[in-house]
Amino acid sequence: MEQRLLFYKKYLNEFVHDKNATILVVAGSSNDAKILQLLGYSNALITNITQTPEKDISPYTYQFADAMNLPFQDNSFDYTLVVAALHHLSSPHKGLTELYRVAKKAALVLEANDNFLMRCMTRWKIAEDFELSAVNRKDNQAGGVNNTGIPNYIYRWTDRELMKTIQSYQPTNKIKIEIKKGLTMPYTFELADKWIYKIIYKILKFILVFFPSQRNLFFAKIYKQ
Repeated sequence: MEQRLLFYKKYLNEFVHDKNATILVVAGSSNDAKILQLLGYSNALITNITQTPEKDISPYTYQFADAMNLPFQDNSFDYTLVVAALHHLSSPHKGLTELYRVAKKAALVLEANDNFLMRCMTRWKIAEDFELSAVNRKDNQAGGVNNTGIPNYIYRWTDRELMKTIQSYQPTNKIKIEIKKGLTMPYTFELADKWIYKIIYKILKFILVFFPSQRNLFFAKIYKQ
């Protein structure tokens, strides 16, 4: 199992103890179904902007839904969940507030972290600014912004941006966010399958023991109550 999925599995299990909780997965896929099933969650609805899922998401149900305009009432699900998809939206902030609106207990967000190291990596072309790799994997027909063939800008978040976005949407409540940080090596065409890729990853792992805030993934639990 790849590093991001292991990170996802570990902290989803920590964030949601109730295996019977209702979970809405936004911009979901068979990867989400796999992790949910491995962890024993029984009540999940997986949504995306295709009329049918691209791969098998059993035993869960599927529904078409636009992440920026979810067709659900406020507080409809115990938890809402998005994994590496907000940065594919033309308005990541709108997607985030929709997740928060529909959640009853908490919105769960796994996305890319913005920090000094990631800015260096994009400048050095180790990481992408625009997600060319995503559309390339789908023959330049999908996988980009709003699932079009246009490569999406990879919006990376700081902890403070998360808080400010939710606080702006819900100014009457004090916002509580729990954040875990992780590491996955960014995919690039230039470095994939080369020995230098493995060396860079080992160097990064060593550095990030001492500077954990510079890891490139985060998983946030944004409490609703």
